[in-house]
Amino acid sequence: MQAFDLAKLSRQIITSCFVVAAIGFALVNIFVGKTVGASDGRICREMFNEKEYHQPYYGSWAWWLVKEYVDQKQSPDVVVLGSSQINTAVLATDAHESQQVIDTLTHREITSLEKRLNDAVNGGSLTAFNAAIAGAVASDYYMTARALFGGYAKPKLVIIGVSPRDFIDNELPVASATEPFRYFSQFVDTGKLTQLAYPDPIARLNAQLAMSFDKLPLRQVHSMVDTYLMAQKKEDTKKHSGNALLAAVSNAAQVVKPGEWMIPANMPPIYVDNSHEYVKRYKDPNPPNYPIQLAFFDELLSWLNKENIKVLVVGMPTRPENRALLPPVFWSSYRLTLNGLCERNGAHFVDVSHCNDFEKSDFVDTVHMNASGGAKILDVFAEGIAKRKDLFAAINTKDATGIASRP
Repeated sequence: MQAFDLAKLSRQIITSCFVVAAIGFALVNIFVGKTVGASDGRICREMFNEKEYHQPYYGSWAWWLVKEYVDQKQSPDVVVLGSSQINTAVLATDAHESQQVIDTLTHREITSLEKRLNDAVNGGSLTAFNAAIAGAVASDYYMTARALFGGYAKPKLVIIGVSPRDFIDNELPVASATEPFRYFSQFVDTGKLTQLAYPDPIARLNAQLAMSFDKLPLRQVHSMVDTYLMAQKKEDTKKHSGNALLAAVSNAAQVVKPGEWMIPANMPPIYVDNSHEYVKRYKDPNPPNYPIQLAFFDELLSWLNKENIKVLVVGMPTRPENRALLPPVFWSSYRLTLNGLCERNGAHFVDVSHCNDFEKSDFVDTVHMNASGGAKILDVFAEGIAKRKDLFAAINTKDATGIASRP
């Protein structure tokens, strides 16, 4: 009589269960795929229908940015990349100069810059789009540009507002840790930059697996549930918190909706010394992430140059107390490096980081500007373009870039 082999039977059962589970998983994905629909990895207008709850990061700030971009009737002539330094400046200026209350979520057309540019070309209909995202760094600018311009609509000129935090933020563990990077990774193949974005091999493997699984239809159901739970959490925060500041902070990574974050036409004067925050961010002026961010920035400028998109890089102004947190040797090297990257890639660099024209009354804290500071930096943008022949020629043309061929 043949001996009973318990170990062999166990292996057979485990194998059978695995096969059944794998088949079941595939069938469920096929069913959900036909029910929900899957993304092909390219930006298209249909993906940003407000009913598409299954989209990854649905309702996030990055999601709304792309939605506003694809909803345009034609490609913008100028796109501005940057962080909250750009956002506070242009939003406050637009609100003040138009004397209208504006929605920070959906207001992406920079009307105050458009007026300056159209004055420079003696009348016209040039358009400018704000693609800045709060908390973004150089690697996020790369991801944003590749996602928006590579597969959808290409501008004639890009303005990039930069500051040291964009490159040396000590609070950022790796480039891939930001929400914009994770969101745009579904549209962008980072290629040789992948190892820089995920320096840890295990983290890189996890990211690759996550991106692969995120393309499966079943993962879209997870996104729908996740979106619902985030929205519920935000509603609970609103109900139980009488502190507007705490509500704003808790909402930073949640689903956002139009009408929730408005800027009045005339904001009261306010100034907060937030130096303590940057003491942490600038603790090490040469962190491991610095060369990584520079590499992303270099690739961004190189890619824009290959796409024949003209570039103006602007070193954004900050207050002296903020600048003093970094040693003079850093500033010298930083400026020299950025200028070298720009020259190598056909871009222009205008540095107003230490410009005395920007006074304390132009800021709301040590790095973010109000409407008066915003008006000054927009003048810098417009003058920087007007004074450079290739940049001016790029926008001073009647051959507008249409979007009829866009997906």
